Parts: sequence; C-alpha cells; structure tokens
Amino acid sequence: ATVARAKSIFEFVKQHCVDDDATYCLTRAAATDGSGGALELWRVDDGRDGRSATPFARACATLCLRIARRVSGDRAQQRRLLDRCVALADPRRDAAEIAEAHLLVARSFLGPAAAAG
Repeated sequence: ATVARAKSIFEFVKQHCVDDDATYCLTRAAATDGSGGALELWRVDDGRDGRSATPFARACATLCLRIARRVSGDRAQQRRLLDRCVALADPRRDAAEIAEAHLLVARSFLGPAAAAG
C-alpha cells in the first residue's frame, strides 16, 4: 500500500510540476471525515516576478540552505540549492541567511579546504 501511494504521489507531482527551475510544496488539506484530505500542490514564488509571494517561500529558502550545508561532493547541487535559497528568501527579514548562502557559494569555488571552514 505504501509503494502504491508513493507511486500515486509521484505521478501527481510529475504531472503538475511542469515549470523549469521552480520550487513546489506538496501539502495535504485537512479532512473532516478522518480519511485525510486532498493533496494540494503549491508553486513557491518569491513575489519578485510579478506573482504574489507564497507563504512557503521563507520556509523553502531555509530548507534549501540547511540541505546545502550538508551536501558534500556535489558542488553543482550545492550551488543550485544556495541560489534557490537566495531567490526565495526575503531580503529584509533573511539578510543573514542570504549572506551565508553567498559565502557558501564563494567557498564552493575555492575547494574542499575552504568550504569546510
């Protein structure tokens, strides 16, 4: 049952997550009958391209930064996560996170010794 559910969710995401270089957040709506609500897919926007910012932007920015801190070996993946962090973070409220992301990107070009610390 778990594999079937995972496959169903994967197909749903594959069908609906069609924008390149976009971030999505998958949630489940609350259900009143106890069966679990419907899946809801949110495109996470930073509000800078004319779209309204979504409530998930800051949380996704923080998540990208946390994952990027732990990525080892794949510098391209780390940079993508850090770029997404900067794109989604609020410049007024998340200045420290943005600065850290820029610092980690710079260190990623210097090599393993500099990236460590």
